[in-house]
Amino acid sequence: MAVLKNKYPKLKRLDLRKPKDVSILHDFVKGKGIKNKTLDLMLSQAKIGKLPNLLFDITLSDKEDITEVLPLLMGVGYNPSNVHLVWVLTNYYIAVKQNKEPERGRIVPDDILLKTHEGAAGTMWKFIKRGTPASLDGSVHVILGGRKHTVFWKDQDGNKLDGSLKSKYGTDRVLIKDFKYITLKTPGKNITDETSVQRVILKWIRENTPKTLKNKGMFGTGLKEGKIPAPLPQLYIDLDEVLVDFLNGSEQVLGKKYNDKSWKNSDEKKALLTKNAPNFFRDLNWKKDGKTLWKFIRDHAPRILSAYPRKWMPNAKSDKIQWIKNNLRLSSSNVYLVQRSEKQKFAISSSGQPNVLVDDHTKNIQEWRAKGGIGIVHRSASETISKLKKMGF
Repeated sequence: MAVLKNKYPKLKRLDLRKPKDVSILHDFVKGKGIKNKTLDLMLSQAKIGKLPNLLFDITLSDKEDITEVLPLLMGVGYNPSNVHLVWVLTNYYIAVKQNKEPERGRIVPDDILLKTHEGAAGTMWKFIKRGTPASLDGSVHVILGGRKHTVFWKDQDGNKLDGSLKSKYGTDRVLIKDFKYITLKTPGKNITDETSVQRVILKWIRENTPKTLKNKGMFGTGLKEGKIPAPLPQLYIDLDEVLVDFLNGSEQVLGKKYNDKSWKNSDEKKALLTKNAPNFFRDLNWKKDGKTLWKFIRDHAPRILSAYPRKWMPNAKSDKIQWIKNNLRLSSSNVYLVQRSEKQKFAISSSGQPNVLVDDHTKNIQEWRAKGGIGIVHRSASETISKLKKMGF
């Protein structure tokens, strides 16, 4: 990318975190024929008996994504039975949310993402109904994407090595063993006509692809014209040090900072806090920019997800509920007060879609992301609002 920017001035100011700039780069690459030139270069040294193994990472949004390269492969001696197709079917709504994660290096425009998923589903539908091109006579597999469809290796104690737990063997590695998939075709054979297999595949497609008029053949009649709006994730917001000024409030009660190193241990400051301010969490003030953040998110159906101490502050839960009633006027159905370690359980919705957590505690965000959610480490209202805007809020 750096080389291209130096050679072509119009690329210098591209920011791949901006959807429009991503579109500009895509158009530039297509217009220059860079992909075709790269393939020509790879195949120029190909010889029968010494043909390289090639992996094409394509969207499958158009049948031509495949058919335009097949003649080139056949021309240098590839056997049709050695040309395989693997489609990773990712839920469209999950893809939209993950595309807008703040940590992504680039964000694909919503219309391109829709067109890609819509087109890929249509291409596979045609292959299932009519078969693959004669020069694509290898295996055809459909993998159901997503964390919940991934099979992980386990450690010696039987715990999944999915990155969510630190093993006593000194690792929190992610080791993938397999995926949930179905084989539609084996080399040299036709696409399976087994009704049960086709029924499962079509069910997967219907459940995971956008329901638009272009794909009405898969979903029946009655679909509305045009594209469907990109859904926004469910927002979960922490209280302490996000909306509520816990640190300044505790300093006023204790006479020194809560995280001051002169405290003998955490029990000492907690006991003093409970003694001097039994309704501490009820009486806390807003953070300086807390109202700014709340004003931005309140129209996006946010939910409060906050931890409370069970042992050292008996009134903590009821006081937090009272603070929410006094300041947020949020329905109790949108308030979740839990133990800190339980927050990660809310990372994924009941339909398998990732939720967003705004929290100042880095450990909470790490655990949230490990469970498949989208996490924003809160440092200031302006920074968090900026990240949420990039996600479509």
